[in-house]
Amino acid sequence: MNSAFSSVVRRLLSFATRHPWPLIAATGAVTVLCAFFATRLEIDTDLSGLLPKDAEVTRLVEHYGGKVAETDVLVIAIRGPDLLRLDALGAFSDAIDAIAVMPGVTAVISPFSLPTFQRAADGRLQVVPLSEGRKAPRDEAGLAAFEARLSATRYARNLVVSPDGGLLACFVQVEAKRDPTPLLAEVRRAMDGIDLEGVTTHVTGTVAFAERTRLYLGRDAVRLLALAAAVILAFYWLGFRAARGVFLPLVVVLLGTLWSVGLMGLLGLKLTLVSIVAPPLILIFGNEYAIYVMNEYYRMGRETVPAAGHAWIDAAVAKVARPILMAFVTTMVGFLSLCVTDIRQTQEFAIVASFGSAACGLLALFFLPALLTLFPRPTEDRTRNLLEGPLSRLMTRTSALVTRRPWAVLAFLPVAAATFAVGLGMIEFNTDPATYFPPRDPVIRDMYVLTGEIGGFDEMHVTLEAPEGTRAYFLDPGVLRAVSELEAAVRADPDVCYSLSLPSFIADARYALDGTEGLPASRSVVLLFSRLVAAAAGGPEGIPLLGNLSDAGLGRLTLTFRIYNSDTGHFMDEQRFRSFIARFERAVAEHPVGEARPVVWGELLRNLSLADSLRRFLIISMAISMGIIFCISALTFRSLLRGLFAVLPLACGLMLNFAFMGFAHIPLDMTTIMVANITIGVGIDSAIYLVIEYRRQLRLRPGDFAGAIAATLQVMGRPVILSTASIAAGLLVLATAAFRPVVYFGLLVVFSLTVTAAGNLVLLPALLAVEHRLRSKARDG
Repeated sequence: MNSAFSSVVRRLLSFATRHPWPLIAATGAVTVLCAFFATRLEIDTDLSGLLPKDAEVTRLVEHYGGKVAETDVLVIAIRGPDLLRLDALGAFSDAIDAIAVMPGVTAVISPFSLPTFQRAADGRLQVVPLSEGRKAPRDEAGLAAFEARLSATRYARNLVVSPDGGLLACFVQVEAKRDPTPLLAEVRRAMDGIDLEGVTTHVTGTVAFAERTRLYLGRDAVRLLALAAAVILAFYWLGFRAARGVFLPLVVVLLGTLWSVGLMGLLGLKLTLVSIVAPPLILIFGNEYAIYVMNEYYRMGRETVPAAGHAWIDAAVAKVARPILMAFVTTMVGFLSLCVTDIRQTQEFAIVASFGSAACGLLALFFLPALLTLFPRPTEDRTRNLLEGPLSRLMTRTSALVTRRPWAVLAFLPVAAATFAVGLGMIEFNTDPATYFPPRDPVIRDMYVLTGEIGGFDEMHVTLEAPEGTRAYFLDPGVLRAVSELEAAVRADPDVCYSLSLPSFIADARYALDGTEGLPASRSVVLLFSRLVAAAAGGPEGIPLLGNLSDAGLGRLTLTFRIYNSDTGHFMDEQRFRSFIARFERAVAEHPVGEARPVVWGELLRNLSLADSLRRFLIISMAISMGIIFCISALTFRSLLRGLFAVLPLACGLMLNFAFMGFAHIPLDMTTIMVANITIGVGIDSAIYLVIEYRRQLRLRPGDFAGAIAATLQVMGRPVILSTASIAAGLLVLATAAFRPVVYFGLLVVFSLTVTAAGNLVLLPALLAVEHRLRSKARDG
């Protein structure tokens, strides 16, 4: 099988080196086609795509959420010590009016348009906006009336006004999936018109997050790629000190990266928070294959007798073809194992990255040799300087250490395991997309200003379904009182900052009519007030927010609660939210509403699905990738034991990676969760190179184990160190990314691959030394 494989590779290489121009032309044609599709690549700003599509949660949101669930939200606000004055209110109202007519805006909930209840002069109850004409008051009399209505409307607090009156907020509903950039530009221009001393303006919400996501992804996509290319260029120069050794490998990885981006455009995939790392990752990881080809190119250029033709190039590349093929296959396995997740963006990343790995590997094996034939043979002085430098001396010392004291080296394994056991329990899961943004981003700052003043924007709901066969079940005053008691029980939770329900609106309407607190005792009066609430939800004076309080036949009621972390004034993390949900569901269970069936639902439950999915995905994907890698290694080396030896340094790197995450408080999210699989797929590469070279050296030096190890590290140690260093340096450019998960991802992959490479250069030879000693004792005994 090996001879057949070598024969096929040599034939293909021979064709590439004898006919370089047709191959170069074909590669150029594919590149032009991919470049065309790359120009069609779009940016996906939908952060909800990071969450798994939990079927039950999605069904409940779509069933009970109605049109409100199908829109994005923009929140604008003004803040100051004295906002209830004519100039401040007028400026805010003018900005709201300008925003309300912008394309894509479907509804506005403002301090001026919010409906309230008022007793008319003839004694009837009316539904009126907080401010006459739904605009800011224009005189002192109108201001006094507005202040009176605002203070009397209890459900306005923590919705459009903070409890102390120091912040006024407006909620703007926008068509979902709309390009946020032009809208936000117009909104900010409108808000900039509020130029008053002591008054600050704030803009946040899902629309603003989408706009910032587009900004950061577009900026980072180009910048990270350029920085990665610059770093790789520098390492090529340090490694080879020749123009061909710098620019030819760079051409290979740039083409592989461009082909991958073209594939994204061809398949209609978009650039997301997860796939943003794919192009620089392909560029960085793909250079490994070119480094091994160039290293052997210079080595064979020195060791072979100069002759006509390019057979020596074929021989050089054929020597590393098998390990390179195995390397990009295992890298693809590591990437493709990410497809077991139910997060769409991660699956897309896995497909693109695995394709990029294969593209870079094949280009290094066949396109790069074709390019090398266009250059003269390298001089002996240059190759001697490259191959007899400090890295070679370091490998000589390493081989002496591992062959003399292998057990001392292997003592590091239990230390790594103990460190892993301690650090693993400290790892947290992060499911809050708001924490992905730079903390100083204006949208984040504005969001925390609002959450500190009026509470969070995350919502949880409980919908009460009337028993089958009943009509207008919730007109019963006794049933409504039970609903009110349930609302009060949930509202007592410190993490609940706001609630909406039909009973609370009916109580407000009754209080506005005659000053009486509580719910009416008569079914007919309840019906009258419920119709007034329905009027507040519809018509030109109404707001759609109230439309989900009940259905038309009063056979279903929905209670809505806004929640946040009351200790920090920010959104809840996973642990806090799980604790809240337990309290929330317990309150619902302890306060039954007659025979009505309660249904707890909300978009936030998808965050719990994400955390559960991440845990499940981490275990399954690691098991799949590690199992496949072990099988490939064992089959390649024709030894289960050596297959195990190949994955042990990898396991050590993974253990220390998770320990590092725990001690450094780096959370697991949909980006950092991929580190383990990428480490498995890429980290095994150097082990494959080393074991294949070790077997070859043993055949050349029968019985000379120490000489075989020394020669193996001399031949392969240098490219292992060079490729790992270039990968690590290239990945460090991700530390300049805007999104925190991308920064963490780069740091973790650098750490895990560096530790794994060190393990392959030290632990793997030590394991082979122990194997050799045990076999020698068995033979001697």
